[in-house]
Amino acid sequence: MVSSAVDVLPGAIVAENEAEIRRYCRLLVGMTNTPQQELIEQFANPNDLLMDNEKANRARKKLAIEFSEQLTYGLPTQEDEYTLQKLLRQLRSGKVVVKLYLRHKLHAKLYLAHSQIGLTPVVGLLGSSNFTFAGLSKQGELNIDVLEQDAAAKLSDWFEDRWNDRWCIDITADLISVIENSWARPDLIPPYYIYLKMAYHLSREARAGHQEAGAETRARQADGGARGDRAHRCSLTGIER
Repeated sequence: MVSSAVDVLPGAIVAENEAEIRRYCRLLVGMTNTPQQELIEQFANPNDLLMDNEKANRARKKLAIEFSEQLTYGLPTQEDEYTLQKLLRQLRSGKVVVKLYLRHKLHAKLYLAHSQIGLTPVVGLLGSSNFTFAGLSKQGELNIDVLEQDAAAKLSDWFEDRWNDRWCIDITADLISVIENSWARPDLIPPYYIYLKMAYHLSREARAGHQEAGAETRARQADGGARGDRAHRCSLTGIER
């Protein structure tokens, strides 16, 4: 499995924003838009689509929420838990670093393998497959390996340009936080916390009903006060007459 191979990679020193860092596995992801977002962007002012810090922070939070929601799909298995905990260890140790590219939508699927031995120091895999089990093994995807070194070097440069782009932000810490707060967290949750969460959700309907009843009581009190005020004004009017 790829996840197991990452643990034994020797890594390599790469240049990142005027610094040299040893990296093992770098994952570059992009944001996808819903059909509604696509329609809005189609008619939007081009200046409104330019990236800024506020939009970048919103995109980072959105991706973290989406990843958190993905962890709730289906029935978790022991293998799922083991794999997520392994990913958590790799993210924490720096074996895996994930960045989010935001300058524009990123739809390319490119996989690069670097080696310091042999005649092919860079091997590229280019095609339509997403980096999922289904995308690489089950679906009708088409990929081609790039062994010619001039072409492979150009693909590597393409990746480095985007990896070091100003609007390519590191979301490793965000993913660590999501897994640490999910059902796959390695440390056990104290039973008292589970009890409190169950009590909170079970009492939600009761609390909602209490709030509705309180609102109705306040409305009746306000209506009764208004009627009393009108009656008082009528009495005063009668005395004046």
